[in-house]
Amino acid sequence: MNKYEYRGELPVTTAVDAGEGKQVDHKKIIELVLFMVILIASISLIAVVWDVSTFTVVSFAAIIFPVIWMAIIKRLPMLADEVKGNYYSYSLPHLNNEIVLFIGAGLLAGGITYSKLGDYVPYILQMLVGDNVLLFTIAVMFGTLFISALGVHPIITTVIIGETVNFAAYGISPVYMALLLGVSWTLGLIISPVSATIISLAGLTDQSPVKVGLHWNGLYVLASSVCFIAFVTILRLLNLL
Repeated sequence: MNKYEYRGELPVTTAVDAGEGKQVDHKKIIELVLFMVILIASISLIAVVWDVSTFTVVSFAAIIFPVIWMAIIKRLPMLADEVKGNYYSYSLPHLNNEIVLFIGAGLLAGGITYSKLGDYVPYILQMLVGDNVLLFTIAVMFGTLFISALGVHPIITTVIIGETVNFAAYGISPVYMALLLGVSWTLGLIISPVSATIISLAGLTDQSPVKVGLHWNGLYVLASSVCFIAFVTILRLLNLL
């Protein structure tokens, strides 16, 4: 019996001790960077040259590109073992809610688009803001946040707006619209009581999702929204966006 067993204590391992003998594998870092660069460049090239939707290209790339890459670096058996042993057994079963959410959001957005109900979204925006870009930005941002606060997941709102609104009619660039929808969606996630982030945090803190989302994060979301709108407006006035 050693001294730790005798005293009922555990040996203390310092951060320095834990880090001893571990070295940064620069080869792995280079592989990761190269993977990301080639992936992003391939997606952009295919989307531009073949005029294919970026959403479609990204979806296929997520399935095909890892297989091609692992074959190139001669680690395809490792990928197969990981997919069979971890992905299907653990990761995929824990993504049921996310899968249903994204499928539901896509079906809802597609249904609204093809049923012509989506035509009312740009019509209502046009009535409210006219051709004013600043008012359009405010309407999309705070409209998404308001609907998110009511319990509608922000991905549904942003997908519908992205599918139905012709941003070119407002004289704004695709980058501007992407930023607007992306930030609206992100801020909506931390205020919506039905988002996975808020639900998880509410469970950890034993508080209601409404209190966590609206009361705790409300002021931050409001301040961030105002700062973002001011930021993109200044960039647009300077012809940088």
